[in-house]
Amino acid sequence: KENYERALALKNLTIHLNEGYKKIYHFTESKRNKSLWIKNIMEICEDDKLQKFRIQTNELTEKLISYESQYQNDKFKDNRDIFVHYQGSPIEVYQALNNIDVSSLLKNATDYLRLTSDIINISTEITETISVNYSS
Repeated sequence: KENYERALALKNLTIHLNEGYKKIYHFTESKRNKSLWIKNIMEICEDDKLQKFRIQTNELTEKLISYESQYQNDKFKDNRDIFVHYQGSPIEVYQALNNIDVSSLLKNATDYLRLTSDIINISTEITETISVNYSS
């Protein structure tokens, strides 16, 4: 039972890290423009009253790009595809689960949580600024 729970947790963490990043910033330029980061944060910061956030948002964009290049590689995406779509044979799913580098996955998760925390913090600051600048 313990091995199954461990494997399921690692599988789910892999999926959530991949899907979460995809929703926040995405992997391809064509879809990136519809991502939460570009559409909901960067476009809002084009407003002159929010200009003070441009340096911070540009720095966070660089962190998103760095995170992707460090963690969201082809092997990670392939594992996600195997776990979500069960691509390949059952033995491939089993092998992918057994070959997960747990320490690397946990470092990925830790860095992802730091990144999302930074995004939440700046989003909160932007929301507060909008509330002050645009309230009646």
